[in-house]
Amino acid sequence: RHPTPPEEIERRRELARRSSWDERAARMEEELVRLFPPVTVGIVTFNNRELTELCLESVRRATVYPNYEIVVVDNGSSDRTPEWLEELAGRWPRLRVIANETNRGFAAACNQAFEAGSGQILCFLNNDTVVTRGWLTSMVRHLVEHPETGMVGPVSNGVANAARVEPGYRDLAGLDEWAASWRREHRGDSFPIPMLALYCAALRREVWEEVGPLDESFGTGMFEDDDYSKRLRKAGYELRCLREAYVHHWQQASFGKLPGEEYARLFEENRRKYREKWRQKAGAAEPAAGEAAAAEGVAAAKEPPAPRELPVYDSAESSGAISAMIADLLQYTDLLRLLVGTNLKTRYKRSLLGVAWTLLNPLATMVVMTIAFSALFRFSLPDYPVYVLAGLTFWTFFQQSTTQAMSSLVWGSGLLKKVHIPAAVFPLSAVGTGVVNMALSFVPILLIMVVLHHPFTWALLFVPVAMVLISIFALGISLILSSLAIFFSDVVEMYGVFLRIWFYLTPVMYPEKIVPERFLWMIKINPLYHFMLCWRAPIYNGTLPPMHSVAVCVLWAAGMLLAGAWVFSRQEHQFALRA
Repeated sequence: RHPTPPEEIERRRELARRSSWDERAARMEEELVRLFPPVTVGIVTFNNRELTELCLESVRRATVYPNYEIVVVDNGSSDRTPEWLEELAGRWPRLRVIANETNRGFAAACNQAFEAGSGQILCFLNNDTVVTRGWLTSMVRHLVEHPETGMVGPVSNGVANAARVEPGYRDLAGLDEWAASWRREHRGDSFPIPMLALYCAALRREVWEEVGPLDESFGTGMFEDDDYSKRLRKAGYELRCLREAYVHHWQQASFGKLPGEEYARLFEENRRKYREKWRQKAGAAEPAAGEAAAAEGVAAAKEPPAPRELPVYDSAESSGAISAMIADLLQYTDLLRLLVGTNLKTRYKRSLLGVAWTLLNPLATMVVMTIAFSALFRFSLPDYPVYVLAGLTFWTFFQQSTTQAMSSLVWGSGLLKKVHIPAAVFPLSAVGTGVVNMALSFVPILLIMVVLHHPFTWALLFVPVAMVLISIFALGISLILSSLAIFFSDVVEMYGVFLRIWFYLTPVMYPEKIVPERFLWMIKINPLYHFMLCWRAPIYNGTLPPMHSVAVCVLWAAGMLLAGAWVFSRQEHQFALRA
């Protein structure tokens, strides 16, 4: 028997090492990972290192998808972000860093990240986000299973349109638990959406190569997400928002630090570029069948198939026409419902009784006013509590709706600056919230009518008509007030004074019969007097209101709505800059 050569012994030892359970497990893991489409997550940074740390830590902790890489492109940060990223990349093999000496802008940096990456799926992710478990898996799965979808995105607390959801957590400590519950409740849910903001969105590389990279002419940023969403739709692709995927978004981490003048200049410049680009594309002739389109215009040159055509609002293309503003609002009914719901939840969020205060407040005020006016001023009306409660409900709606709508553009400035939506949705949501509260407040009126045995008549069917008329009138005033308040903050204080005077000129607490004849004309030229008649006559008198008062209300409501819409549409293009 011949001795085994040393080389053979070494070969067998190496084979044994490779066949250990650890080695087998490692090779099996590598093979399993390759079964998942590789993903490149592109993150652009410019200072804000603290937010970047939060973002990357959330990606490391919450991403269960096995086959992904992260390419961070730093745009010339001055807070030592590049050095920190390089040090982190040395400890985290998934991370690659590209350091630009200057700020090349958001679009150019995203293009850099995706060109450097090797993923079949490309994912935008802002550094001012915190992701939650399953965020990437959901987007990849949808893209793989639905080739007709061009791009997908999550829902978030920090975005406009229907992608925004009301968060159920107060701080990041409660984010993961709430997000897990949200994901279980909405697993598999998605819906079409006209525009996806690129704080977090994913698409297949083949789609990216077909439609082309982001338009770098937008420079530092703004409007590149509107532009890319439109290019995808023109190429025949659908955009979808995934309810099961949730990403926390801080918003305006970089743009919010720009001086007001610089922000305004950048906004106007990019809006002009966007408007001119799509005006030219809309007027260009379509290529002949089978003819290759120009590289960047390929997406815009194609007509999408009818089933994929989605309504879209582009604020930069707003013509200022009232009809255009109404058409825009009709496409954002989901956002309107969301804002109304948010207003109601915010108002009663920390209240033990919650929405019950909508019923208790008018009842408590009614008791006080009934005692004060009935005893102190020595006039009496049959069933005075019904009379005063009807008046209070009417006035509370008008006062709260117009007051809240007046400041709504200021409150919504964060969304207006981030994503381009019809600004009228904010005052409209304030009035819509008032309508919901008014409808709920009608319950105490009915309750008091029952307690006092006040007669119910068929005239009560006119109450919804009266609500519609006063709501239209309030909306018209709200559009004017919100247009003025965003330019002149003094309008808020002036309107508060005017409301107090208007209250006493409107027979909310007192009957008009106690007003001296020589002053009665002051009451009757007040438009709210006629709206009050239309509202209170069916409730208190059990009769239809006088027809001349109904006619006056129709004219005032229509006229005020047209005036408000005209003023609002003329100024709308400046709201994002002034907010």
